[in-house]
This record gives sequence, C-alpha cells and structure tokens, in this order.
Amino acid sequence: MHKFIKEGGILIMRKFLVFVLSLALAISLALTMGCKKAEEKAGEMKETATEKAGELKEQVAEKAGEVKEQAAEKASNLKEQAAEKAGELKGKAAGWDKCKGCHTDAGKPAPSKADLLKKFKTAKELIAAAKASKNPMMNNFKKDDLLKPAAEDLGLK
Repeated sequence: MHKFIKEGGILIMRKFLVFVLSLALAISLALTMGCKKAEEKAGEMKETATEKAGELKEQVAEKAGEVKEQAAEKASNLKEQAAEKAGELKGKAAGWDKCKGCHTDAGKPAPSKADLLKKFKTAKELIAAAKASKNPMMNNFKKDDLLKPAAEDLGLK
C-alpha cells in the first residue's frame, strides 16, 4: 500500500505540475495577446495624434495668415492716420505759429500781433506788406505760401 500511495502522490504531483504549467502557459498567452492589442492600440493612438497634429498645424498656419493680414491692414490704417495728422500739424505750424517767434507781444524784434491787426485790415494787405518787406528775416516767408495761413489765423479776410 505504501507503494500505491507513493505512486498516487507522484501522479497527483504530475497532475498538479501539468496544471501549474498549463496555467502559466495560459497566462503567458493572455499576456502576449494583451501586449499585441496594446501595441495595436498604441499605433492607432500615434496615428490619431499625428493626424490631429497635422490638422492643428494647418489651423495655426491659417490663423497666422489671418492675423498677418489684420496686422498689415491695421498698419496701413495707422500709416494713413499718421499722414493725416502730420498734414494737420504742418498746416497748423504753417500759420501764425511760425510767425509768433519774432512777432512777440512786446513788439520786438518784429511788430506784435495787435500792431499788425491795427495796421492791416485784410489778408491781402498783410501778405503784400510782408512780401514787400526788406527785412531778411521775412525772406523764407516770401518764398513759401505761409503768409495766407498766418493771415487767416489772425482773423484777416
């Protein structure tokens, strides 16, 4: 009987060992299948990410083009506005503002604004007198058309 138990124990041990090895093989097979599925999923995700990156790149390039166009338009508008303002300022500086450096309220070195208004009643008279002036300081004003805006600023018609 002892021999029978010994053989039965070996048989049980063999069956147990076959069971454990079968279980290990099944787990290995399951892990291998899982890894393959994980690799496939990773490949799909990589592909999707690449597609999304391409789409985003196109969207960014499109948006950058739009922003560039808007910036160019704004720059053009600002340039036009600056030119208008410069013209306005030039027109303002061309009037009495150019004259009042010499034609001070003290009347030195040239007659004051009040003195000019007493002496000349029309813009035509003021312009004719300025052009006829022998004072060398008036030479720049004779060449340029700065006298008419100055007369208008003084209120002469």
